[in-house]
Amino acid sequence: MSWLKERPEIASGSRRQRTVSSLAEEEPCQELPPAATGKTPDGSGEVFEDSADSCRDGDSELSSDTADSNLVKSLPTPEEIAGKIAKELEQSFSSESDCESDSDEGVALGGRNPEIRLSDLQVTPSADDMLSLKFLYNTPLGALVTGSRKKREDKSGKDIVLADQDSTLDLDPLRASYVQSIPRAQWFKGVLLQGYLVHPSILMGLDDLEVRDDDVFITTYPKSGTTWMEEIVSLIYNDGNPSKVKKKLLNYRVRHLEVGRPIGHLRHLRKVKSPRLMATHLPLPVIPKRLRQGKCKIIYVVRNPKDNAVSYYHHHRMSTFLGNYKGSWDDFLYLYMKGYLVYGSWFDHVLPYWRFHQEHPDRMLFISFEDLKLDLPGMVSKIASFLDRPLSPDAIEAISNHCTFEQMKSNNMVNREVLPITDLFDMTQSKFMRKGIIGDWKNYFTEEQNMAFNKLYNEKMQGSGLELVFDPEEIDNRNNNGETATTTKLDNGPAET
Repeated sequence: MSWLKERPEIASGSRRQRTVSSLAEEEPCQELPPAATGKTPDGSGEVFEDSADSCRDGDSELSSDTADSNLVKSLPTPEEIAGKIAKELEQSFSSESDCESDSDEGVALGGRNPEIRLSDLQVTPSADDMLSLKFLYNTPLGALVTGSRKKREDKSGKDIVLADQDSTLDLDPLRASYVQSIPRAQWFKGVLLQGYLVHPSILMGLDDLEVRDDDVFITTYPKSGTTWMEEIVSLIYNDGNPSKVKKKLLNYRVRHLEVGRPIGHLRHLRKVKSPRLMATHLPLPVIPKRLRQGKCKIIYVVRNPKDNAVSYYHHHRMSTFLGNYKGSWDDFLYLYMKGYLVYGSWFDHVLPYWRFHQEHPDRMLFISFEDLKLDLPGMVSKIASFLDRPLSPDAIEAISNHCTFEQMKSNNMVNREVLPITDLFDMTQSKFMRKGIIGDWKNYFTEEQNMAFNKLYNEKMQGSGLELVFDPEEIDNRNNNGETATTTKLDNGPAET
């Protein structure tokens, strides 16, 4: 059996996981990510259970032996607080000051101390608990804030389908296992998305978002250099002066289109002052129609898919909202090549944007991660010119020095070490900014995997005209964080056909 063929088996011990059959037997306690109970893949009936995330049958509260039990027991029932908390949240999320102010204080849940705002409800969790994913999603209050798991319909008439047992029954078992590992996973117009921080209310309202002529959108497949480009563009709009951004989190300088608060996110985006800098991982067919049709500027960052796959693998391992992936590299690469991961296929993401760039070069700048590695000052100048914000040589040098990988990795305003909500990343598994080099794929791909990937790449990319750098030996290692690949050289770059 070849490495890339459909594989019904799931590697033993690959993930702490529910199976499709076990899902059908469960009571509705799916509000407790990332690891719900279930049977082992071999059907032995052994139950996987995290004591801190377990739930009582038929009860929405956490198990009494969890770390948060005292907090949950102190909460009123959802019925008692629903009207009042909904009003509080709506007022908080629609606050003008939260959108128009340049303050760094605008943290999750409206930027106010939750103990103060909820004091009249006799709810006094600590700030750490209130801003954690566990609190937001595993308590009655969290369920109220984040919404139910009901199927919803967007305005185009297509369902937002939540990934429950019904929607995964007919999938490749390895794919079904992966989907079930993503907390609150959902399909939006056929694209698999995580549930944390990507709320149906946001997705359903995207086409109603007003797009301004001076908006700038940074679009990428995940782990292609998004944060790097966000920091570069933010600095360009701050005259190339790093001192203007050194005390403000990148989250507040570049807003994410589909990722945000469950209530009021799109209203918040509408109130952000121009020029708005925004980022998205959504594929071209799914982004707001006005974004495709308007006059705004779009910057697309692409990364060679071999390095992208490795980076996305480590990102899955560290990301709570992606289930802290426990599977093997072999399984992950299989899912990647099949296009089964969150945000779909790399090929289906990159090629439509590449064609859009070819048709609208005045509106979209298409740039690669490898371009940035090879000539950062030249690319900074090119980006500034595209945005009609030319910079002096000194400003270009300042941005280039500020945006080296070493500087970015140590900068707490951009490296995700400091965030307005906790529990998003497990930094013990991997750093958000891990290596940032070209050619790390050589440390992971076997010769068989490499041959299979090259075949797929050639089939998908034939005739596109898009060329990417795969081999670190093609560049000066001084442009590659001083690193070169450590494994034996394999046939790497996809062959011309």
